[in-house]
Amino acid sequence: MSGSSANPLRHLNPHIVDLQVDYYYHLGLNSGMDVKKEFGDVKYVLLCGSPLRAQMIAEFAVEALNVPIPFGTKLTPIGKTERYSMFKVGPIISVSHGMGRPSLSILLHEVTKLLSAAGVADPLYVRIGTCGGLGVSAGSVVVSTGCVDAALRPYQEQIVLGNIIRRECSMDKQIADALVAAADDIEGVAALQGITMTTDDFYEGQGRVDGAICEYTIDDKFKFLQKAHEAGVRNIEMEVQYLAAFCNKLNIRCATICCVVVNRLETDQVKSTPQMLEDFQMNALKLIFSYIKKQEQNAKDAEIKEPATKKRRLSVDESEQDSHHFTVGTEPHTHLVR
Repeated sequence: MSGSSANPLRHLNPHIVDLQVDYYYHLGLNSGMDVKKEFGDVKYVLLCGSPLRAQMIAEFAVEALNVPIPFGTKLTPIGKTERYSMFKVGPIISVSHGMGRPSLSILLHEVTKLLSAAGVADPLYVRIGTCGGLGVSAGSVVVSTGCVDAALRPYQEQIVLGNIIRRECSMDKQIADALVAAADDIEGVAALQGITMTTDDFYEGQGRVDGAICEYTIDDKFKFLQKAHEAGVRNIEMEVQYLAAFCNKLNIRCATICCVVVNRLETDQVKSTPQMLEDFQMNALKLIFSYIKKQEQNAKDAEIKEPATKKRRLSVDESEQDSHHFTVGTEPHTHLVR
């Protein structure tokens, strides 16, 4: 996937142009609102499964980025909340996507159309979630470098008008490298890169033997999980592949940070306490906000540097102009002296 583009959202469905008002039904918003004013400054879309986590991320963003909240007010979801819960903090949208690819796909379509209508040019989509690790201990953070499905195939298949469409689902390696590097500055956070396997369910698709249905042996399970591990898979979840395929199609930068809640090469059951699970999720949040703060600081430094560069260029241009005018001006003067 291309690392950046002047305006990747220009590749959206051309039929949208014919709509006088585009209704983002599941969000409770539409293009007739002043979406540019409300969402035009968005740079990061942080996606997570549950509404409570979306609020937690938003609250973390307020503190991490020192975003002032007007006195007497508090963070509240934007639009409808029946399906998704969306918050905005400065340049960040924090939004829940539910569980699994179908729910995520609806959100991605509508959020992307919303940002396009708002004039957002180059957003970064980041899924922050939980996962089962493969040879990775609980509490670690896995940053995806690629995606495979439950059959270990490196592409997303989708049925459109009766036809099977395959879409690339690679991840942005440069962003993945930067995210893992950010962990070096965070005490207690262990991050690694790896391929993510996305499945359509939590039990059979992930080879668990503790579901209501199981038609394979424990030995079968471990053989498959070991095969996946040898192929570079380091975590299993239910959304990343669709995110990657969607973003690749539209040339949108994306990344995924998942905290491991159980090492699937050891057990199927998630036995961590609620406090431990909260601590695991905080590891992922610390990582993404370390990255965002660095990006924002780099942007500020570039803004400070740019006027100075322009000033130097202006000084050079004026010098050239002065030199030019002097040459032209001396010729008549010399002529007059003569």
